[in-house]
Amino acid sequence: MKFKFLKQFILGSMLLLATNSYAGLITVDEWHGTNDNFSGLKQSQFSDDVYFAVSKTGVFDYSADYEMLEGFRQATWDEYWSLADDYIALNGLWSATYNYYSKGGWAGYNFEGINRHYLSFADEKASNSKYVIHTGNYDNYRGTQYTLTQNQWAGFVLIKSTDVPEPSTLAIFALGIMGLAARRFKKQS
Repeated sequence: MKFKFLKQFILGSMLLLATNSYAGLITVDEWHGTNDNFSGLKQSQFSDDVYFAVSKTGVFDYSADYEMLEGFRQATWDEYWSLADDYIALNGLWSATYNYYSKGGWAGYNFEGINRHYLSFADEKASNSKYVIHTGNYDNYRGTQYTLTQNQWAGFVLIKSTDVPEPSTLAIFALGIMGLAARRFKKQS
């Protein structure tokens, strides 16, 4: 009887850990470059909630999921332009400044020897059309939807997040143990 419970406990633990592991996850430390004069995170000109985050490698991996900076999530194309259009409607066109082009230690589109052209949105991978903006464009330049080439990726367009944090792994683990214990006591009854 004890071995059966131990076997169930080990199996339950393995399943719990498997559901919490992230296959193909690229962590913040792996993708986020912080060496420019903006520490890798430049606030947009038109919104306190929109930021541009720089990639370390300049290479976008379509098969991976990217962990976001704490307190941020990827902006969608529509969210970004909704905020930009709201700003323009209230304030008119602002004096345009480039996102990164020759700013913050960049030399044109080049930073740390990597040519970086495109900032991507959350709907980049889920869409057949590519939702990216050009690092050399002005904040308020909608332009066209550029094609994100794998080797010219500059980073992400982020928006401040107000999401409720997920329960910790420990809490989930405790719930699993309680479920196993309840199952054992039910069988003994």
